[in-house]
Amino acid sequence: MDKKAEDPPAGSSTSRKPHVIHLKAEDLGDNQGNWIVPPGEGAQATFFRVPNPMSTRRVRLKLEFQGGEAGNFFREFTISAARNLKPSLKSEWTTLFPVWLRASEGRLVRAAGNRLQLEGDATNPSLQIDASLPFDDVTALKLEVTKTERPGLATVLTRMDLERVPLATTNVALGAPVRTSHPLPDDMPAHFLTDGLGDTEVRPPAPNLGPAFYYEIDLKRRWELDHIHFRFEADPHDVTRFSQIRVELYEDRPAAGVKPVWTARPQDDDAVYADSGQAKVREIIGKNAGNGVFRGRYLRISSDSKVPLSPQLSEVEVYPSLLPAGVTTHANERVMEASHPLEISAGTSWLAFFITMPEFKDPVPFETQWRITGFRDEWLAGTASGSVESRCPAPGKYAFEARVRHTDGVWNSARLTVPLSVLVPIWQRPWMQLGIVMLAPALLALVTSWIGTRVMTRRVAELEHKDELSAERARIARDMHDAVGSQLTQLTVLHEIMAGDPALSEDHRSKLRQLANTARASVAALEEVVWAVNPSNDTLASTAAYLTHAAREYMRPLGIACRQDVPHEWPERHLTSQLRHHLFLAFREALQNVVKHAQADEITVTLRFEAEESLFLVNIADDGVGLPSETDGMEKDGLENMRDRLSEIGGHCRIRLRSGGGTIVEMKIAIPV
Repeated sequence: MDKKAEDPPAGSSTSRKPHVIHLKAEDLGDNQGNWIVPPGEGAQATFFRVPNPMSTRRVRLKLEFQGGEAGNFFREFTISAARNLKPSLKSEWTTLFPVWLRASEGRLVRAAGNRLQLEGDATNPSLQIDASLPFDDVTALKLEVTKTERPGLATVLTRMDLERVPLATTNVALGAPVRTSHPLPDDMPAHFLTDGLGDTEVRPPAPNLGPAFYYEIDLKRRWELDHIHFRFEADPHDVTRFSQIRVELYEDRPAAGVKPVWTARPQDDDAVYADSGQAKVREIIGKNAGNGVFRGRYLRISSDSKVPLSPQLSEVEVYPSLLPAGVTTHANERVMEASHPLEISAGTSWLAFFITMPEFKDPVPFETQWRITGFRDEWLAGTASGSVESRCPAPGKYAFEARVRHTDGVWNSARLTVPLSVLVPIWQRPWMQLGIVMLAPALLALVTSWIGTRVMTRRVAELEHKDELSAERARIARDMHDAVGSQLTQLTVLHEIMAGDPALSEDHRSKLRQLANTARASVAALEEVVWAVNPSNDTLASTAAYLTHAAREYMRPLGIACRQDVPHEWPERHLTSQLRHHLFLAFREALQNVVKHAQADEITVTLRFEAEESLFLVNIADDGVGLPSETDGMEKDGLENMRDRLSEIGGHCRIRLRSGGGTIVEMKIAIPV
């Protein structure tokens, strides 16, 4: 069967710039590496040494001839490969199987014995051949010419380039060598079985060979397999042509005394053709379709069918078992590699997972799916970058799972599984609740004092030689007092009430619960202060992350949805502790106004940075009832406080109605360059 391919076969990739190797003739070549084919009839051959042994599934060869004279080209030739360390024309050569051919003039076709023929009119053509290598570690290529355009004159090949062809497929049988128990006709080479071209077909050379005939595919190395994909012509009248197929996997080349490691069970006749009206049919079998270990290097296919010319196949595709190489988890700025079970700290609200794609010899754009079993059991689509996010589940034991999709559309049956545990918050543990009740005032005072001392000491050391040292000390002291002092006072009063009761009653238990809640509020307030004075947070990225986190946590218990429109990346800008502190308090005042007055169901927090004017923009939009006609009392004071705080750091605030209902609070703060 003559074969001409105008387009690259399925699976080939041209997305990356190839590395081209210019080969030079080793025999009958001139000092520039050109091959001069002397005039005369009969075969002429030379070989080209590959600089480094090449192991790849497919290569591309480009041949160019000396210009200036018409008819300076080959009409018929073959290309072979060897893997000798010191190749010569006497080495053992194996003919390459061409799968894609192109000529700038005329028509390049594949003929019997994998010979290449240039047909039609041509003057000075350039030729391009894509071929499968018969084995790994190829050290040389041989070019044998059996016919030139001008037998009476010399023909000069001036260039022979070699390059790898990346195949964007996980089919490891693509281009793999195929041998058969009986020779096939020249127009139906065994390599049709793995050439990646769906319009080719192979079958036994005689009608009644039965189980004595087989195909044997060499995958070049041992693989752990996921599934085998057979494609063949639909033949509803002869369903046993495939249902009685024999499929065997071997780790070593099949021979006398070598047993298969996996054997497929016979298929049911009714299961082979789902739709007998289809022109082409496919059948996919996995490890559960047979017995043994689903791995090997050699795949042997035969048939017990009594239908003549069985097995008759168009293509055999073999897909290895592929797993994501790993996953990295980010939880509250803590990074964890999934080399062991993941433990998520109590209080974590959001999880980010970074799935590492499988390592494969050719670049493949893998599709992924993931899920957290026990929390969200349905599979979710992954991303091209491998980054996915999820709300943190409630305390308990779960498993993070990820899987990849093969290029034939089948999801790999095995998947990456990493145990995941979300810890119970320490204050929800019974012994801790009792301890908090008894020791909360003293413990909180001690912790507050220790944290305050460390914060003050660190800031003093950083600002020791700066003019703002006195102001910074005063601000830290004022924040510690305002944020924590009132909670400590309330805890003390509640504890005195508890101590004065002669016996615990329901009323006393209620007061104890109030005491625990107040303690937690104090800790939260203290965290805000510590965040404000920590110099490691003096960046736009950290400030944006904290504002969105604060909005989400503030609105969640109230049932108000919180949407966020925030860039993924931020420029490097330094924000002073004072700027971040006043911005956060103004931001929180705006959130409180939404809760108190807006009657909103949803808010949207939008953060942007305008590089030209070096402005940090913070917008809070709600879908509530809008602005009141007049403001007075505490509401007016809150708005004034918001404007005053922003004014202190060189910013301003504007409040306006939102189209469609609701209110927008716009804050703009100048960031020093």
